[in-house]
Amino acid sequence: MEHVRYRVGNIGDLLKHSWLIEILAFLRKQRAGAPFLYADTFSGFDEYPVGPGQAERIKKRLCRSPLFRIQKDALSLGRYLGSVSIARKLLGPSARLEVFDVNPQALACFRRPAVGTLKIKSGYDVLDRKKPCDLIFLDPYDDFLDEHEEVLERILRKSKDSSIFLFFPFRDPAHEKAVLGIVGPSGSRYVHGSIGKGNPQLDGIYRFAALFFPARPLDGKACRRLARRLDAVTGRIGRLGTDG
Repeated sequence: MEHVRYRVGNIGDLLKHSWLIEILAFLRKQRAGAPFLYADTFSGFDEYPVGPGQAERIKKRLCRSPLFRIQKDALSLGRYLGSVSIARKLLGPSARLEVFDVNPQALACFRRPAVGTLKIKSGYDVLDRKKPCDLIFLDPYDDFLDEHEEVLERILRKSKDSSIFLFFPFRDPAHEKAVLGIVGPSGSRYVHGSIGKGNPQLDGIYRFAALFFPARPLDGKACRRLARRLDAVTGRIGRLGTDG
């Protein structure tokens, strides 16, 4: 049996984008009536072709989820929306979206001025900007683990004024443990969720972890309610990994 590295719409994408939708809905409610600033610095493309197996699983198993409602029209055309398109659809035209990607072809797919391009050299450089964001979304490749100590330090500093959502793939559970070994003792608020390997043909070879760091000024009680919703989402997506 061939084990693929990545397929669009795998359980990692489903976890990542389900969390993103919940987080954006939560933050938008906290900022009702105020301009919303979203930064996505490993943005990828606006949308991707999706295989029939992934599309059918989403339609069948997640038909009542917010993710399906947002992806429904795209799935009917054999497409799957990326994170920036999801954010635009959920937040509406009044939100300000800023993106960066090392692939110029990915950046070229976004319309200006609806989506702005960040003048940075690395996706992590957004963490050093003085300007706060309502949400910074970081979706790096597995090379994140090569420099995770420094990146996590920058995330923890930036979470003083900005909420940050970090999503990363990993192969060895020890890698996730190493990340949590830094985050846990830091004293910062965070929500953590992860899922193991799924169906090798549909989901590839990786495990996936999600970490949300709410900005320090956000209400703790409201953040705990969000954490319960994210836990439920993680359980729902994790169960898809048993699909044949």
